[in-house]
Amino acid sequence: MKVDIIIGTRPEAIKMAPIIKGLAHFPKIKLRVVGTGQHLSLLDGMLSSFGLTLDEYWPFEDGRTQQELLAQLMKRCTEHWTKEQVDLVLVQGDTTSAWSAAQSAALMGIAVGHIEAGLRTYQLDAPFPEELNRQWISRCARLHFAPTQVAFDRLKNERVQGEVHLVGNTVVDALEEMLREAKKPLHPKYDILVTAHRRESFYGGIERISKSLEILAEHYRIGLILHPNPKSKTVFETQLADKTNIDLLDPVPYAQMPELLMNCRLLLTDSGGLQEEAPSFQLPVLVLRDSTEREELIAAGAGILVGTSTEKIVLKSKEILENPELYRQMTQNSNPFGDGLSGIRIAEICHDWLQRTVQR
Repeated sequence: MKVDIIIGTRPEAIKMAPIIKGLAHFPKIKLRVVGTGQHLSLLDGMLSSFGLTLDEYWPFEDGRTQQELLAQLMKRCTEHWTKEQVDLVLVQGDTTSAWSAAQSAALMGIAVGHIEAGLRTYQLDAPFPEELNRQWISRCARLHFAPTQVAFDRLKNERVQGEVHLVGNTVVDALEEMLREAKKPLHPKYDILVTAHRRESFYGGIERISKSLEILAEHYRIGLILHPNPKSKTVFETQLADKTNIDLLDPVPYAQMPELLMNCRLLLTDSGGLQEEAPSFQLPVLVLRDSTEREELIAAGAGILVGTSTEKIVLKSKEILENPELYRQMTQNSNPFGDGLSGIRIAEICHDWLQRTVQR
């Protein structure tokens, strides 16, 4: 029974690691982990944080368009599976790597399993192209692994083909592994920790976020983790490099991220993964997007949507940091995204499905 796991970005590596470890418990499964190189600088070394390595790697040149990336990945996937047949391809989330692998596999008659299935905003331009990618993957997949009840119900309502399983989010598994090594600092280093890199924010949004941080830095200590994409990084460096109370940080290795999250009071982010992780740290979140497919965070009262409005970001940040009762309300619930057992749960489902369907 042959299974390929396709990984293109750092978040995919984090969320696939528990599944890779889970599948290792089944000796009949021959597993191969393939890196597409979509985020080479961030993917490199990520799996090593979990004691894992890639079995195969497809390097790509920087500066390619989404169309070029899609075309190249579909060509490589087709060549890859023409040479060596597999029974199941697992993809995670909503990246171009995941979509191209899912589409290529489906066209070749190979079963697709979709990790973190059922997330939706139903707005094709927010986030873009992620919303388009994940809706297409849902039409390609035969195994859908929903992280929450909301996602599970949505897939059922959409009447997707194949099996739908409620499994939780593997990011909680990965986070718990890292937390076993992390240590709680004595005093917070940052009042506010920030990440922002979404494409829908490139046309003015990053500038507005930057302006809000400049205003907040008059009263609060801020750590801003830079993404390598120059459309966000260059703006932040240009506007904030010389500002007092703001530290511009290089991308943080995942093994060090728990300590950083424990070392702040408020998170401002447009990252899906960080929205899922923050509740484990009792850390309130302002989501720098107009909509989120992680609505469980908002429903639990642990996060607030503020978009990229400078006024909203500044106002809500001050409200949370200066109002102890509001802060308590936003940090009192458990993580709504998982229980730390999703990886082995998904591995068991894959093993059982392969046992039932593979005739060799």
